Amino acid sequence: MYVFLRRAPFLRLGLETKHLQGLQESLGRATRITWDRALLRGLREARRLLTQGLAFNENSAFLLLELLKCEASAADFFRERVILRRQQASAEPAVETSSSRKDGSAIRSQQTDRDDAIAFLSELTEDIDFIVEGGAVKLVAEQFLTLPDIDSETLSSALQVIRSIANLVGKDLIAKISSRLDELKEQEEAEQNRAKQQQEEQLESLIDGFCLPPFFVSGRNDPEFVPHVSAVDKKAMRVNATVVFIIDSHCCRSLSKKVRRGLTREYLISQQVIICGRGCLVDTPA
Repeated sequence: MYVFLRRAPFLRLGLETKHLQGLQESLGRATRITWDRALLRGLREARRLLTQGLAFNENSAFLLLELLKCEASAADFFRERVILRRQQASAEPAVETSSSRKDGSAIRSQQTDRDDAIAFLSELTEDIDFIVEGGAVKLVAEQFLTLPDIDSETLSSALQVIRSIANLVGKDLIAKISSRLDELKEQEEAEQNRAKQQQEEQLESLIDGFCLPPFFVSGRNDPEFVPHVSAVDKKAMRVNATVVFIIDSHCCRSLSKKVRRGLTREYLISQQVIICGRGCLVDTPA
């Protein structure tokens, strides 16, 4: 009796510790199941909004890119969490025997996990294997091959997402999207070159229309070729503030203050700039 009384505080402490551990495990299980349900609802809502948006604007590259990210996140969530829940639900219920009474709490914990998993799976309407194996994300990724209104920057972002889940979409699809990205870059570069050429042609026609001296267009660095300010057509410079002069940086620095005041009231020291009359500055193409 005396020994029992001496050990009573330690026994009480052990029981309280065990009870606290049980509460921690219960709280952990409740937190995990709550997060799993919240993530599942979030993925469903995001998918619903994005698919509705694509129904109204089926050629939206931005919405398709966001849907790709959503399906990639869904595949990761189902692989990490839902598969585990399915394994827990399909496990055989443990039976407590006389030889395993010391592990009774562990058996009850497993049974609770199994019950939570069964309840969670009952809320699922998605095809788990289809999502985990990348079927959904692959369907979305394939649409980037035929999407008409897309630029190289958006397709490059999509390719970056697809490469992060290469094991789901496959190397062939990645190669096809990479090939289309190269084609888009070539088309955009050609379009930029055409726009640059048109701008140069418009500039030349504008300069030719005002009959400007050749030194304004050639960008010569020799100040001797710059005429006196009295030779500059001031009237032409004032017409709608659209008369354009091209002077490179060295030539502009070499001019006298008197000549610079005659050419334009403001000037920009930089390599190859367009200086418009009455202080209006427009950058030239690179």
